[in-house]
Amino acid sequence: MDEDSREKKIERIAIVTFHRTGNYGAALQSFALQTVLSRQFDVDILDYRNEYLEKLYSRKNYSVKDKTRLIARRIVYPLKTSQLEKRKKRFDNFYQKFHHLSSNVYDAGNISEATNIYDAFIAGSDQVWNPHLSRNDWNYFLEFAPTEKRFSYAASINTNNNGETNERMRKDLSEFQSILVRENKTIPFLESIEVKKHAFAVCDPVFLMTTDEWGKVLSLGDIHNKGKHVLLYTVANVKESLNFANELAKENNLPVVSIGSNQSVKTVDGVTNILDAGPIEFLRYIQEAAFVVTSSFHAMAFSIIFNIPFYYELCQDGSNNNDRLENVADVLHLKNRNISCIQSNSNLDDIDWNEVNLLLGRYRDASLKCLFDSLNGIRGESDE
Repeated sequence: MDEDSREKKIERIAIVTFHRTGNYGAALQSFALQTVLSRQFDVDILDYRNEYLEKLYSRKNYSVKDKTRLIARRIVYPLKTSQLEKRKKRFDNFYQKFHHLSSNVYDAGNISEATNIYDAFIAGSDQVWNPHLSRNDWNYFLEFAPTEKRFSYAASINTNNNGETNERMRKDLSEFQSILVRENKTIPFLESIEVKKHAFAVCDPVFLMTTDEWGKVLSLGDIHNKGKHVLLYTVANVKESLNFANELAKENNLPVVSIGSNQSVKTVDGVTNILDAGPIEFLRYIQEAAFVVTSSFHAMAFSIIFNIPFYYELCQDGSNNNDRLENVADVLHLKNRNISCIQSNSNLDDIDWNEVNLLLGRYRDASLKCLFDSLNGIRGESDE
């Protein structure tokens, strides 16, 4: 290895993602990416505080009006408030135990200082390239970092932007060393706005870890303890999931358990609504399910990882990104699990888990190769 290659060797990596939210997928995907990268590198999740997202998650920045609403909610809905506070505590505990954060806290004013510490930055996974979610925070496009330190993994991008936003995206992403995205549909979009760097589609980080690895690392217990309930988890405005879950439960003589605070679910007789689940509890409810009915990408992903029969519903009003669900359903030959494709609950096809696991293994291996090759390429070392 020559002197220039040694100077470019990557040892310390910082992941730039949405890591401080009460979102199951965000918490688990960032943990998975850090875990996998740690096999070869010294890895931190950059403790970057986006002003808008920080306000959503932390009550420290709440206005007087927001705090008044919290007090009123405690009085009117004491049980619900207690459960939601327990949920937040479980998220906080998960982050403290399983996320290895940078020793420094960064915001828009000082994030450039991180370039003195880390050899590379990886944007992703999740919807980090959706300016609508971050309120136009371009640090998620790594504008603060020199071009030789810019990488991504399984980043999702918003394709519904104005011309000015697309032009800024084009300039930023053209400066990346490698662009690894989560959805296949992202690639033609990047080509359409003339990004000067070829992109490759890879799996979500949660798929990079095997079933056994998830169970062992997070102490999830016996992954074969299944069949307790029909799990319902919706994250968008969907029409069919609740009725579908109820019919499925009746035919199999099972209760329906719903994760979330959906009021329409809460008022249905026979449905147990869980408001206090943290990331670990979220995974256990999936593990223990006989069936999962969902509009959530990550609920669908973990159903696949744990080999739990599932059905998914796509959002029809644009309030959720369907590309994520459609992409993995296409790659793993699971498009027939779409509720809208099913004629009746009594004629449901079984999942060929042998085929799915084989396809997932190939998907995982190819994605791992893309990830480590992209980083090893700048190190000037041959593939191992």
